Amino acid sequence: MAYTRYSIYAVARKKMKRHKATCLSGLVTEMTQATQDIGTQWILDLCNGIVKEGCIPQELKSSVLLLVYKGKADPMECGSYRAIKLLEHATKVAERIFEHKIRQQIDIDDMQFGFIRGKGTIDTIFIVRQMQEKFKAKGKKLYFDFLDLETAFDRVLREVIRWAMRKLGVEEWLAVMSMYIGAKTVVRTVYCNNIGFAVKVGMQQGSALSPLLFLILMEALSREFRVALPWELM
Repeated sequence: MAYTRYSIYAVARKKMKRHKATCLSGLVTEMTQATQDIGTQWILDLCNGIVKEGCIPQELKSSVLLLVYKGKADPMECGSYRAIKLLEHATKVAERIFEHKIRQQIDIDDMQFGFIRGKGTIDTIFIVRQMQEKFKAKGKKLYFDFLDLETAFDRVLREVIRWAMRKLGVEEWLAVMSMYIGAKTVVRTVYCNNIGFAVKVGMQQGSALSPLLFLILMEALSREFRVALPWELM
């Protein structure tokens, strides 16, 4: 299935951010935008090649890890630095297109509030407050269970992601999982880049697909026990 020129413009190029740091290739968003039709055709050929071959070029799966000093505590301590991962800009364009195609195939429950456009923490607080007031007015007990998923985001097994995508009916030809196979990260310092290492668990930091993949995972896991309000709120 080939992508049209319109989908490249509407879904990917408009979401590309300018003035961002580069990865190993040195390619920035401004370069592809300045080429206009030539850059658009190049991205179109790249995405169609990924779909046709079912894999992503190794160069586009590389990332760079930068350590940024937080400005406090001892500079000699590792905990005083924040890790920021840089991805190839061309990879982000392909991910945006895959994200658009995946969202057309899946059906997310209305009780999902994480990574959902138009929903936020204020909405969940409002719903919880309403439930508290109604249960208190009727003299009934209300129980809440809070689950911190912050660390889970970085520890999800890749095979679990593949299982969740298949359960929700995401087509295999999208080659999403190939982004994680053989992917390597190098650490950049003021002197040079190291030889790189493989990360085999967790979502890809900075990836446009990571929030959607985590949303798919939670959707697949929660389908077995969802019964609607007041027993369900994510």
